[in-house]
Amino acid sequence: MTTPTDHRLVRLTMTTNAQKYRGTFKKTINLQKLKNKEISQKYAFAVEMRLMEKEYIMTGEPNQQQRWNNIVEANHEAAKETLGYVKKKKSTNPTIIKLSEEQRKLGTLINTLSDPTRRSALQKERNSKLKTIHHALNEEKYQRLNDHVAEIQQSRDDSTRMFKAIRAIQSTTAPPPLVINTPDGVSANPDQQIEIVTKFFESTFTAENIPKLPDVPPMKMNREFTKEEVQAAVKSLRNNKSAGADELKAEQLKHGPDIVISQIAHILNTIAETGSYPEEVKLGMLVPLQKPGKPKGPPSSLRPIILLSILRKILAICLLRRISNKINDEIPITQAAYRSGRSTTEQVFTMKILAEKAITSTDYSAQILLMDMSKAFDTVHRHHILEDLRSILDADELHLIKVLIEDVTIAVKIKEKTGKPFVTNIGTPQGDCLSPTLFTLYLAKALQENQQPSHQDHAYASLVRPTDHNYSKPDTSKEGVLISLQYADDISWIGINCPEKISQIKARTPALLAQRNLHINHTKTEEYRVNIESKEGDWRKCKYLGSLLDTSCDIRRRKQSAMTAYQRLKPVFQDRSLPPKQKAAIFTALISSIFLYNCEIWTMRENDNNEIDGYQRKILRWMLGIRWPAKLSDEEVYRRTGLTPWSTQITTRRLRWFGHANRLNPETPASRALNDTINTDTKKPRGGQRMTWMKCLQKDLNKANITLNQALDVSQDRAAWRQIVHKMR
Repeated sequence: MTTPTDHRLVRLTMTTNAQKYRGTFKKTINLQKLKNKEISQKYAFAVEMRLMEKEYIMTGEPNQQQRWNNIVEANHEAAKETLGYVKKKKSTNPTIIKLSEEQRKLGTLINTLSDPTRRSALQKERNSKLKTIHHALNEEKYQRLNDHVAEIQQSRDDSTRMFKAIRAIQSTTAPPPLVINTPDGVSANPDQQIEIVTKFFESTFTAENIPKLPDVPPMKMNREFTKEEVQAAVKSLRNNKSAGADELKAEQLKHGPDIVISQIAHILNTIAETGSYPEEVKLGMLVPLQKPGKPKGPPSSLRPIILLSILRKILAICLLRRISNKINDEIPITQAAYRSGRSTTEQVFTMKILAEKAITSTDYSAQILLMDMSKAFDTVHRHHILEDLRSILDADELHLIKVLIEDVTIAVKIKEKTGKPFVTNIGTPQGDCLSPTLFTLYLAKALQENQQPSHQDHAYASLVRPTDHNYSKPDTSKEGVLISLQYADDISWIGINCPEKISQIKARTPALLAQRNLHINHTKTEEYRVNIESKEGDWRKCKYLGSLLDTSCDIRRRKQSAMTAYQRLKPVFQDRSLPPKQKAAIFTALISSIFLYNCEIWTMRENDNNEIDGYQRKILRWMLGIRWPAKLSDEEVYRRTGLTPWSTQITTRRLRWFGHANRLNPETPASRALNDTINTDTKKPRGGQRMTWMKCLQKDLNKANITLNQALDVSQDRAAWRQIVHKMR
């Protein structure tokens, strides 16, 4: 018997409007619209109107901060109105849009049906539409790829534009998320990440007991910054770069009105005259990135990227263009970094030529010393910079340098979270175009400091300036010759018949650099001995500025790197819808550029030429889809791709390099090394002679039907020499 009850069964259905969390995304201004001339004009007009409105409603003369805030706000407001934001990338193909809507409706309908026959028929119809959408999306993908390839082809003279297109092809996945662990080894949350990274880099960029910077009072400039100087600085800014604290990008100023340029010039001149500046000049945003190959978790595995405000960049560019010549005169000619017309090729060529001489002559023995510095740019003492510049620059220029390096503030930024700013007191500001020039001067002064070369201390004389010895002949004084080679913080020496000098350099340089807080990484310091008996020695694997001194070893390494690059782009190369000429453009930009790095200094035999050409054709056949047993002649491979053999490209690059080296300042190590290898007259060992770089050059000149003496004269004229080299292609 059931007991009666007044309780009734209740069924409750609840709904919620909760949405899946997708994170926070920052809206990005659509700067691509500025390429449209009409929209660009509207944007400039809008900026000018808003700037005038802001100045009109202000009472009194605005200060530096207010004036800059007006410029920033006017640009942002005008950008929102005339440019809008970048929308999520969706297909604009009307067919795809229509089919997508239809398949969604079919999916909804299928879920409501209970009849299996009807469901199956509708599912087949939906699958057909999805297949059509898939094919259409693939066509769009191929079209975007074609656009990127066309961009590569059109930007051969614009490396920034070219490699942006290359990155667009290569970037298939988003970068991995940042992983930072707490001291306990637990993965940190966003707030903890900010705190941990801030604490780590604050300890890196600050130090105790650092002397204050010398007093350099503000003053009216001897020659004020002009509107034209600011305009030129703005034009030199790179596009598509992340913005600093002010969120203002170069494209906005480039397409803005002239009144903005005039006001920026006024701000810069006022900074010099009064010493007051907008806070953005001192503030840098630090964005940490994971170092490749480093363990995830510890903050020491992070690479700091500093984003500076655009106002600071403009000031630094304008100032650098005024003072660069004054500073370059104080930097030794052996320093090749950050100097117009100089490159790593010069330094590698010099070392290679002298090492080559040592293994092909009984009169020579070479000693190579490579030194690596630890975090050199981050350990600079700033007061030394001003002391070094005091006798070089005018007082007004020195004051602006002090403004840019004193009390630089950094705030860590991870995604959209920003940490508490901290003030730095050591290191050259990262991201500042002045920093490389200031560092090379700092290093030059460090190597010169407290040096009074004498007869007893002759080994250090070459640290100050290039030696006056002519190393084309054995040194009869038995003192040998010491050549200093510098590229940024990479300092190296090669000694000819002077092992004692190399030993002294190795022993004394660390203490000398330590006087300016520069530290040698002893674990990466390398020393090699090269002579006629060490043809197969460790020196062959000596890696200097990205190149191995021995050609055969360097070629093997380059082949591996080229194959890695090919495998990364294999899906692109195997796409049969892409024409061979477009594949060839990608091959040239992404594979040939890797393999042929510094190839102009290689010592090539005929077998080497055949080997690398065969390797090139193997990759090209893969690219063209030619597989055994199908055959394709070598001539047809080059015809279809429009490419030339790597050996031919090396020949033209070697001739081009010869002309460049011949036109260099005769005091540069590379020019002296070229003169050495041309005029060498040394005792050769018995037996078969090794191939040398000079012999390779002589073969190239014979192909061009020109003698060496004629080449030395003609190559002084760049245009005439270019015509001769062009005929060799």
